[in-house]
Amino acid sequence: QIGRMIEGTEPGARVHLFVRNGKLRNGKAAPFLYCGRPRFETWSGEKPITVTWQLEDPVPAHLRASLGIR
Repeated sequence: QIGRMIEGTEPGARVHLFVRNGKLRNGKAAPFLYCGRPRFETWSGEKPITVTWQLEDPVPAHLRASLGIR
């Protein structure tokens, strides 16, 4: 059931992508940044798994530096 939610095939499930660049910022928990609703592509591995998503729109320019994206 969890796999179907991640893949977006579970009825009523909606996936929203929140990311952060590291766990801490200034000694406190780093905030998560909302990146939109992704489309599932694939996953691999186990504990932890790696999930590959495709965003409908590119990561906005104002978030790219915060996430370490060039």
